Amino acid sequence: MRRKRRQLRKHGKVIVMPGTFERLMDDGLRAVSEERYDEAAPLIRQALSYEPGNARMLGALTVALYELREYEEAKDAAIRYLKAGPANYIEAMELYLSICIQLRDYDEVEDTISALLDEGIIPPDRREKFLYLQGLNRRLMDRYDEPPESPEELPELDEFLTLPEGEQHSRLSSVPDHELPAWGEFLASLAGHDGASPLLKTYALVLLAGIGYSSPVTVRKFGVEETVVPERLPGPEDLQKAGEVEAILKGHFSQDPSKEQIAVQLLRTYRFTAYPFEWPGLSAEEVADAYHTYIESLFDGSDAGAHPVIDLINKIELFHNGRQL
Repeated sequence: MRRKRRQLRKHGKVIVMPGTFERLMDDGLRAVSEERYDEAAPLIRQALSYEPGNARMLGALTVALYELREYEEAKDAAIRYLKAGPANYIEAMELYLSICIQLRDYDEVEDTISALLDEGIIPPDRREKFLYLQGLNRRLMDRYDEPPESPEELPELDEFLTLPEGEQHSRLSSVPDHELPAWGEFLASLAGHDGASPLLKTYALVLLAGIGYSSPVTVRKFGVEETVVPERLPGPEDLQKAGEVEAILKGHFSQDPSKEQIAVQLLRTYRFTAYPFEWPGLSAEEVADAYHTYIESLFDGSDAGAHPVIDLINKIELFHNGRQL
């Protein structure tokens, strides 16, 4: 029986030594994971010269160039990445939009997010991040537009809350940057109103922080209450304990990408839904242990048990499942 010959990889007319691409890929991905982006980019470019359509390497190159602030090249890489059909399309699109914002391609961001929302492509648990990006994009876009002759009239809060949640968010994101200080009291009342959506409260707090609102605001979400000063708050993606929890879980699941991806997604949802809370009274290790138990239960079918963190995960999931935009 004739032995099956291994297919050789070629670069032009030159035969590439076996293992060359794999070595470049491993070294490039390791450099990205260790945040050595200046070393990662040339390794990944060289690997892509052998396999130009490799989605995993295009994604890694996009991340490296974004972190190096080489946004023009990062955008080109992101477009190639999206065309290659990445496994995590939504995350790839999120990265592409972030690059476009850095390049001030505001019309591209607005058109893309609007199309994704209209076509129902974005999963329910990721809509808040895209709405957040849309709002940020509109804020930045407004800085380069001429201000209108007269400011928009503030709505009545009770009337505002009768609007569909998506319309409420759109209304806030359309307020020009220079008018936001006049909306301070309205936004503070919105953030503290029991009838407002948790995500809308998050957006209100982010806007208040942006205008340097220094008066205390009492926020209630999922049975937790806290009085905060918006100008002192970090952004949803900069919450310290949430970052520590994510790092611990990535360590737990370093050999299991599926579970790691679920952990990252659950924490992303938590950041934007429960903001500004960070599991009061619990350490990052305790929170991470609860998330670890919950994620394992999703795979083995066991009962995750009763725990404040797990109860909150379930409450957030129920909230998202019951949303009407």
